[in-house]
Amino acid sequence: MKFLTRNSKRLSNFELLRIFSMFLIVLHHCTVHGVFNYWSNNDSILNHVNNLICFLLSSGGKLGVALFVMLTGYFSCQSKFKLKKWLDVYLQTLFFSILIVLIWFLINRFDAVKAISPSIFPLTKNTYWFVTSWLLLLTFTPILNIILGNTSPQVIKNYLIYGALIWSVFPTFKLEFQYSTLLYFMYLYLLGGSLRLGYVIISKRYFLFVSIFFLIFLAYLFKVFFGTSATISLWKNLRYVEMNSVYVLVLSLWIFYVFGKLKINFSFINWISSSMFGVYLLHDNNLIRPYLWHTLLNMDIAMNSPYFGIWAILISICVFCLCIVLDKILSLIYLPLIGFIEKKVAKLKILENYF
Repeated sequence: MKFLTRNSKRLSNFELLRIFSMFLIVLHHCTVHGVFNYWSNNDSILNHVNNLICFLLSSGGKLGVALFVMLTGYFSCQSKFKLKKWLDVYLQTLFFSILIVLIWFLINRFDAVKAISPSIFPLTKNTYWFVTSWLLLLTFTPILNIILGNTSPQVIKNYLIYGALIWSVFPTFKLEFQYSTLLYFMYLYLLGGSLRLGYVIISKRYFLFVSIFFLIFLAYLFKVFFGTSATISLWKNLRYVEMNSVYVLVLSLWIFYVFGKLKINFSFINWISSSMFGVYLLHDNNLIRPYLWHTLLNMDIAMNSPYFGIWAILISICVFCLCIVLDKILSLIYLPLIGFIEKKVAKLKILENYF
């Protein structure tokens, strides 16, 4: 995924998928970071309804992440590893982390001081879990591409089937295996690459399967959330919306197929899509997160409103759009700065073959 290359040729249907995926992630953060710790266990109809809405909105977060990783596999499976891609992600993360902690000195100096180390070392301190896992995945892409390019399609398909059972089906139904975000990212990368190479073909029959699957899942949700202890049941069933759940895996394949079939070409979509990484870095920073969802927007209070679902979606749209505007402004600074640093690094003889 080329976050920083503004002028490269992009496919608008997949760029629209990036935008859609990031919006799902913003919705997820709105509910997870804004509401989850404030739920009550009363049996009012409003509480049951808002719990269900919150659950459905939050389920898009891991779905969005899965789609991003699949897109990486789709577009990188036939590409040579470039250190520039890795540096693009790392340097942009470092820029946003340092900028936010500097600004935070004006709001809360004590919290800003505590955040200095995580901001300077965002990877080792795991300031952004996704970026850490993302860069580890990029490091292993040469090996994954060798596997895709030198293994028979049938072996790849067999692996994807067994991998789905081990990493998705079994954990969803409490048959636990040791879970690793990096290994599952690798699985999703191979899945995205297999879609690009034609090893995996999604037929129209898959739509019927997804429809039946989704209706059964919705029926189960209504049973859970309108039972006698909806909130308690919710915490026991969050595994159904984890990134490696069957629910997320099935829907991510279906959504990927739908967007892949779109025939669109709009430069505006491509322009907006190039800010998606900036949207993530801005709204999900450790300093920004509690201030945004609690102090500024009071999402925990909104949970008690009959209009919670509408409010959460509208707020997420506003946060999403504001972050795009901020990224476009900041890109006037960080793009030239990152470009300058990368030119200096590219001159090092030991690294020149990787740019």
